[in-house]
Amino acid sequence: MTIDIGQRLLGHSKQSQLEFNRQAVEPVRYRDMQRNVTARAKAVGQPAQRCCQPQLIQQRRVEPTDDMLSYVLAAKIDGEPIPEQDILDFCLLMFMAGLDTVATQLTYNLWHLATHDDDRHRLVAEPELWPSAIEELLRFYSFVTPGRKVMKDTEIAGCPIKAGQMVYMPLVSANRDPREFENADQVIIDREVNRHIAFGAGPHRCLGSHLAREELFIAMSMWHERIPEYRIAPGTTVMEHGGQMGISSLPLVWDV
Repeated sequence: MTIDIGQRLLGHSKQSQLEFNRQAVEPVRYRDMQRNVTARAKAVGQPAQRCCQPQLIQQRRVEPTDDMLSYVLAAKIDGEPIPEQDILDFCLLMFMAGLDTVATQLTYNLWHLATHDDDRHRLVAEPELWPSAIEELLRFYSFVTPGRKVMKDTEIAGCPIKAGQMVYMPLVSANRDPREFENADQVIIDREVNRHIAFGAGPHRCLGSHLAREELFIAMSMWHERIPEYRIAPGTTVMEHGGQMGISSLPLVWDV
C-alpha cells in the first residue's frame, strides 16, 4: 500500500507500479535479508535506481502534470534548478521511506491488538480513540534505529566509543523513558500527553509523518470495522528481526 502511494505521488502509472512491485519491492522485503545489512543494501540498490526512471523524468520535463516529480523538476533553489542527482536522490528517498515503514508499524499494531483483547475491544467500541491509540502504538513500538558516526573519542555510561565508529540509537529507548512518560512500559491507548519521537526530531524528522499517520488511521480503523475479532494463529511463533526492527511474519486468523 505505502509503496503504491509513493509511486503514485511520483507520477508512475498503475501498470508501472505493479511491475515495480514485482521486480523491486518483493525481493528487497525478503525476510532473510533483514539479518544481513550488506545483503539488504545490495538488494535495495538496483530497485531503488529504477524507482525514478530517466524516461519518466524526461517526460515530465516536456509534459508536466500535477504529480510530485513535476513539482520538483519545476522548483528552484536560490534561483537555480535542482541538480539531476538531487532529483534522483529524492526519488530514492521516496522509495526507501515507504518501503517497509508503515507496513512494519501496522504489523506491530496488529500484533499488540491480537494479544491484548481489552485494548482491541475498547477501540472497536470507542473508535474515536484511534488517533490517540495510534500515537501510543507509535511510541511503544518505535522500530527505527538511526545510526550516527562518532566524531571524537568519548564515553557513555562507562562504555568507551572511538571516533569513526558507528553507534545505533533506537528511538524506542527515548520513547519508553520513564522520566518523560508516566507508566512508560505500558501501552495506554488513551494517553493524553504523548511527546514521542517515533518520527525522529530536528532536521532528521520524518517529512512523511502526516501521510504515515493517515495511512495508519485508515488501515487500522477500516480493518477493525470489518474484522473486530482475530488472533495469532495457534501453534505459531512470532519472531522479530534486528537491523531495521520488525516482525518477520504475523500469521493471523479470524472466524468468517
